[in-house]
Amino acid sequence: MEKKLHLIGTVHADPEGDKRLMLALVEHSPDYITLESNSGTSAQAPPEAIVSICELAKDYGGSDKMIENIMEVLLARGFEKRIAYMYQETIRQKKNVEVYEIDLPETDKFKGRDKIITKKFFEELPPEDTLFYSLMQDKELTLAERLIEDGYPLKLSAFLSGVLIQASLSKEGRERFIRAEYNLIHEILPSDEALARDEYMEKRIRDVYERAEPGSTIVHIGGMSHIFDRYLGAPNLYERLSDLKPTRSKLIDYPVLNFSATK
Repeated sequence: MEKKLHLIGTVHADPEGDKRLMLALVEHSPDYITLESNSGTSAQAPPEAIVSICELAKDYGGSDKMIENIMEVLLARGFEKRIAYMYQETIRQKKNVEVYEIDLPETDKFKGRDKIITKKFFEELPPEDTLFYSLMQDKELTLAERLIEDGYPLKLSAFLSGVLIQASLSKEGRERFIRAEYNLIHEILPSDEALARDEYMEKRIRDVYERAEPGSTIVHIGGMSHIFDRYLGAPNLYERLSDLKPTRSKLIDYPVLNFSATK
């Protein structure tokens, strides 16, 4: 029996990501799960980081409501790791599911950044959503530049500006923003860091695939960029694995499963 490899692209700050991912795993019923994560990565931001970002938001004129929203935005991050292990535990009595965190071990997180060349939406979005997303990205870029001017490293500035902009939106606004993130494809010049991570994850996925029993299903969970973005001059992670005949999907393609994701 042939082995199956399926890649699921996620937006790391998807507020409904935990509920979508649990249903995706139930649907695919994997025997092995690989994660764009490593043993040094927490499933959620540590409390001290959340406090620091809230203080930063106040310094940059954030409202009380924005401070509240920061918690929600940050707690959404890391759902992939949390849900993978929850699924493993939930299904344990039926079968043994192996989970592997396969991202490149932590190095200098603030080096390198992909250069976006063009942007194109997978699907036709309402014009008002496209305009809204463009305006939010412009604001995010402006804030990132301000953070860099204030001495924050490049990659950290990109992360912080994304958190602060999403936290400034209403719940409906955040949902529109995340929906656009899923539907947007970038044509990029990948950074050395992105290429190194993809190369490392490819090797680890192949290791798992080779060891898997015939008829097994391997599901990889990782960011949309690695699986769907178009790299200029290099294959993305999905393309690197093309000889294994993988399939792929976006997490937003799965409905929301109502359950408690706390553990």
